[in-house]
Amino acid sequence: MKLSVIGGVPMGMYTAYWAAKRGLKVILIEALSNLGGQLTNLFPNKCILDIPGISNILSKQFSFDLYKQLKSQDVEIVLNTKVKNIIKQEQNDMEIQTDNQNYFCNYVIITTGCGNFTPKITSQLTQIENSCNNNLYIS
Repeated sequence: MKLSVIGGVPMGMYTAYWAAKRGLKVILIEALSNLGGQLTNLFPNKCILDIPGISNILSKQFSFDLYKQLKSQDVEIVLNTKVKNIIKQEQNDMEIQTDNQNYFCNYVIITTGCGNFTPKITSQLTQIENSCNNNLYIS
């Protein structure tokens, strides 16, 4: 089984890590040049106080720790790549069309956060979600 995680935010990194740890072949696709989303790019020195088991941690350190954890698994990380469309193929396969190349997988999880820090709601999202049966998940 192959899983594509769209969005290198903390939830995306953690999702990719656990999926790979459970034996899935995983590709993590991020539009920006680095992982971590807002924690890395907007609030790197913010102290996070609400992570279970961690009393406090700087957001840039938390993102770096997630990255180290992610790198312990065999996850393909693709940066500087914007997803343009997701198309359901035959046999429950999914095609992810990006500005660089197309990727094929069995499942997609979208963890894009605020879409490069500006909310992006498209009318196509509901249409894509409805056409993908149980192969597309949005968090």
